Amino acid sequence: MVNVYYYDFSSDNVLDYSLESDARNKYVFQIKNEKRKKQCYFVWKLLEYVLAQNGIDYSCGFFVKNGKWTLKGAKMDFSLSHSGDVVCVALGRKMVGVDIEKLSDKLLKIENKLQIKKKFLTKEDKINELALEWTKYEASYKINGFFNEAKSIFIKSNSLEDYCLTCVANEEINFIKVCKLT
Repeated sequence: MVNVYYYDFSSDNVLDYSLESDARNKYVFQIKNEKRKKQCYFVWKLLEYVLAQNGIDYSCGFFVKNGKWTLKGAKMDFSLSHSGDVVCVALGRKMVGVDIEKLSDKLLKIENKLQIKKKFLTKEDKINELALEWTKYEASYKINGFFNEAKSIFIKSNSLEDYCLTCVANEEINFIKVCKLT
């Protein structure tokens, strides 16, 4: 079973960007763009929360393997994504990929890349379909395109913005909203 945890940080103020991992602290502290820094901070805070909730010790540290963050000695795989004010972490026993995208007119710019031939009744329907296809593409890229399961949900943030969240894996997929990181 893959669990996909998502968290809306739009109401959270950050006074201290400290994380448990020294490598991740170094990375987050070098980011100059405040919005991007906040996204990176919260996606890693969510990962720390998810690992702790699943009894996984992350004190041994993280490293990058084939362009993907990996937990040293772990028998679990994880994937991270963020967009706007929402972050997500997928955790599974096998390879897993996750992607989230805020729904906006920006997605219309990638229509030609996805080569969707459908006709849509409304612009909103078109944006939703583009978001579904794009997040599936991005999530599958994270696991080299090999998956049996793909599951998507649409969520609304605390600031009433809409998002599409997609996970791809070779296991059953379950979505979990996290209301508070403790």
